[in-house]
Amino acid sequence: MLEWPPLTEVYTDEYGNIDPLVYHAAGELWPQARVLALAKLGDWAEGHRLLLKAVVNVSAKQTNAEIHNLQDYLFAAYRHNVFAALKKAKHRQALTEQRADELQPTLRDPAAALQTAVLIEELRQRMDEWTKEVFEWMLLGYTSEEIGKQLGMSANHVRSKFDKRVKKLQKQIDQETRTATTKAVSPPQPIFPASLLKGKAKE
Repeated sequence: MLEWPPLTEVYTDEYGNIDPLVYHAAGELWPQARVLALAKLGDWAEGHRLLLKAVVNVSAKQTNAEIHNLQDYLFAAYRHNVFAALKKAKHRQALTEQRADELQPTLRDPAAALQTAVLIEELRQRMDEWTKEVFEWMLLGYTSEEIGKQLGMSANHVRSKFDKRVKKLQKQIDQETRTATTKAVSPPQPIFPASLLKGKAKE
């Protein structure tokens, strides 16, 4: 999709109300916007999505206030979207590299890696819906601040609540593991009572 496509009902349904005037201005900006997306994000399709997002936002403001220089205003909104996406991508990459460094000692020990993976999966299966949702957001690279905004909570509250629930689950799993281990090493109980065995011996 190297050219800016015509406005269709599909876009209106998917992205919300779009002002045709703003959409036309975006079409004129698209060649410049595509270059910026390729330079910063390496993905013109993502640039197309971000420009559509800017069109929706500017369309909403266009109905409430007159924008004197529409193209400049629209491109500024688009640039904001691009650099926000770039910042998020860099943050996710840094987080991925940090986690890889933290896991290096474990990855060198296959047995430890397997044990860790089993524990994480067992924890995930036992999590309540709130804890599981936060856990999956964390895996996607979202920060506590970003998760807190989604849940209407402070970042500290999110971290504290999540840590308490995970630690509680870990204690339960550790206790169950110790109990199972104790049963496994206990001497087998005789099939017959000891008194009955003594009686049989006398006979």
